[in-house]
Amino acid sequence: MSLYEWLIAPLEYPFMQRALVAALIIGVTGGIMGSYMLVKRWSLMGDAISHAVLPGVALAYLLGWPYFVGSLITGLLTAAGIGYVERNSKIKSDAAMGILFISAFAFGLALLSRIRSSVDLYHILFGNILAVSPQDLWLTLGTGLVVLLTVLVLWKELHLWSFDPVSAQVMGLPVRALHYLMMFLLSVTIVSALQAVGIVLVVAMLITPVATAYLLTHRFSHMMVTAAALGALAGVVGLYLSFHLNIASGAAMVLVSALFFLLAFFFAPGQGVVWRTVQRRRAAWAIALDDCLKLVAELETGGAGEPVALATLAERMGEAPRRVRGLMRALRRRGLLQGDDPVSLTPEGRRRALALIRSHRLWERFLTDQAGLPWDAVHWEAHRLEHLTPPELADALAAELGHPAHDPHGAPIPTREGYWPPVHGVRLDTLAAGSAGTVTRVDDEDAAGLRAMEAMGIRPGARLTVVRNVPDQPLTVRVEGREQTLSREMAGQITVAVDAAEPPGPAPGAGAEPGTGASGAAAPAPGTDDGPTGLGAASAGATGPVGEPGGPLGLAAGGGVGSGGPGPSRWKIVAGLAAAALAGAVVGLVAAGALMARDGGKAGTQPRLRVVTTLNIIGDLAGRVAGDRAEVRSLLAPGTDPHTYEPVPGDSAAIARADLVLMNGLGLEGWMEKLVTSSGTRAPVVELAGPEMDLLPWAEDPSRWDPHLWMDPRNAIRYVEKIRDALAAVDPEGREVYAANAAALIREIEELDRWAEAELSRIPPERRKLVTTHDAYRYFGRRYGLEVLDTVWGISTEDEPSAQAIARLVEVLREHRVPPFIETTVSPKIMEQVAAQAGVAIGGRLYGDSLGPPGSGADTYVGMMRHNVRTIVQAMEATLGR
Repeated sequence: MSLYEWLIAPLEYPFMQRALVAALIIGVTGGIMGSYMLVKRWSLMGDAISHAVLPGVALAYLLGWPYFVGSLITGLLTAAGIGYVERNSKIKSDAAMGILFISAFAFGLALLSRIRSSVDLYHILFGNILAVSPQDLWLTLGTGLVVLLTVLVLWKELHLWSFDPVSAQVMGLPVRALHYLMMFLLSVTIVSALQAVGIVLVVAMLITPVATAYLLTHRFSHMMVTAAALGALAGVVGLYLSFHLNIASGAAMVLVSALFFLLAFFFAPGQGVVWRTVQRRRAAWAIALDDCLKLVAELETGGAGEPVALATLAERMGEAPRRVRGLMRALRRRGLLQGDDPVSLTPEGRRRALALIRSHRLWERFLTDQAGLPWDAVHWEAHRLEHLTPPELADALAAELGHPAHDPHGAPIPTREGYWPPVHGVRLDTLAAGSAGTVTRVDDEDAAGLRAMEAMGIRPGARLTVVRNVPDQPLTVRVEGREQTLSREMAGQITVAVDAAEPPGPAPGAGAEPGTGASGAAAPAPGTDDGPTGLGAASAGATGPVGEPGGPLGLAAGGGVGSGGPGPSRWKIVAGLAAAALAGAVVGLVAAGALMARDGGKAGTQPRLRVVTTLNIIGDLAGRVAGDRAEVRSLLAPGTDPHTYEPVPGDSAAIARADLVLMNGLGLEGWMEKLVTSSGTRAPVVELAGPEMDLLPWAEDPSRWDPHLWMDPRNAIRYVEKIRDALAAVDPEGREVYAANAAALIREIEELDRWAEAELSRIPPERRKLVTTHDAYRYFGRRYGLEVLDTVWGISTEDEPSAQAIARLVEVLREHRVPPFIETTVSPKIMEQVAAQAGVAIGGRLYGDSLGPPGSGADTYVGMMRHNVRTIVQAMEATLGR
């Protein structure tokens, strides 16, 4: 199947044209109003109004009004009621919404169950965009224009009211009037969208596209435009998918919208989960590059300018050699390292390392002196900030601090020109007992060690004397008149400038500090930091305030190793994402077409006459009469309940292509009238149940007729005769074939009727009492002398059984002790509970509104009736001796 056939062929049907326009209008209008709902946090308000339309539908039916008018009135009343409850009680808006919209919805259900109306409750709940009539389309278009024009005219006022209602009131805007105006527009939008997606799904179409746009944009106007575009796109793509995959259109539109949200949730620029994950990893990689560069500088200087081996770097960084090798390759590509293994700094690499060290130590001084942080808690915060600091900010920090020479831990702060203030001294663990001096520097990466030193009084400028220094044992020092014991590891982190009057001698077995000259002064190298560097968990790459993530990937201006140029325009990214979503939708359509391609090859063998039926029971009869002269398609599959059936696009397409449409009538297929109208079919539509038959009224509504006539075989014969005549009318050449096939089928049904009468006559008349899940067997009972005592549901399974009806059914079963029967198209749970409470056993499963699946023995009309008779007779015979 070509792409043309997938995209253009569906538009040959008028119902698809109207549905497509309606989907576009609803998508745009929903995006506009949904944007205000998101800003005002009115999502629950939309749910409240959508549920509140149900009593309006019932009242409109009673008063003879259009459903739109009744729905709009009750929607507005509910919205006003929510505000009234909130203003006049301690109840908050969310609780008021929950109370009123559930109450309104329940009131609507109660009204519908009481008046026994012909309102199609299922499609009020779930919508049916395929049945949009020209009048519905004009109503939807008018609603959309009202919303769009109102927003354009009052853009500034609504904008201020949405974001800052207090300022709007101070400026003299009619805040309350704007509030009720938006309530009216929201109600109109929701009511107009009910035809497409129904009460249950309408809020999803209002909120989901807006939530998607919120993840993609940062301006309200951009969000509104994007939401409208996404809503329209979801409507169109969902409609096409529903047509080609033969699924419910409202559900397909909502699912496509949800798919767009998931794409944005994971891939939105700056907000998506995947985007943020990549950003964090790139930032961590950039930090690792900087740390590797600084460590090379430290080790290179400590080794008197010798290159640094890969194994040494990996050990000092605590990383796997494979990762360190990758870092070295990246630094070589940037011209910061040279050599393979070992490596050394290039001049540019040394400059970059110097800048990082300078930035780090200035931040430590700033955080200690200006921010008031303790000196033992600033290292890792400064390590994070060093990657975000451009040179001009480092210069400003230095000027603010008075160009300090050392950081709080005594490490030298190099100037921008590369001058390093000297740090004199040797490691404490190298001093012999009796040596005294001043602490000039401590390593700052071990926060716990720094806290311990602070507790002992050991910090730059403190005086100490070595009391005891034995190799491989802790050191004892005297600080401020108190003796303290230090581990050798901690002592190795302290640099001391020894008093000149007491030249030290190295402790037995102690080595000199790397990088210390003959005079005993440490020789820190350009580009070194305070010892081994870690990777840090901070997130680099933010261009906003310090510590806030969220800018383009890479480091801030100032030359981070991993920094990149400015990112692409956000709107270009959003446009690219929208294009990708559309392309994905097209790919999905093509893929779906590939899955269904096998159906396309049958076009050449399609019969000349195309017959569409609603019930598969009618389809079986029509197929027997038509024989090979027609292809008969039933819209309802085996086991489907015709009372609550949800049509799919394939149904409308089949009706539009049909040469003859056969339906039962008498309100059984409440969804069929709009489906036929919207399909634009020119085929004759024949209702098989007619007033010429001996009709039975509804038990609960005598003004209406029971549509289950086929349960009497004599009525089924009349169905066959009508089918024969209808086929002959559209295909006169096959009249004789149809007549012969119909005569054979009628003889078979007459034989069925005689057999059923004989079988059921075995049951005494006083025991022929029937209880079923829904009222579909009165014609059957009248034909064979069975009294239908009671049912769970009435004629239609859309009705909600009341507690009184269930209690009555329990008492009926207790009194008559007859076996109740369940049906294949209705849930058995209520009947099972009723039977258990009444103390009777279920008699079996009957087929009423649908045939059984292939191989069940009830997959034809005759087979279905024989199954029902056998089941009823066996269950009743089992109770004769009781």
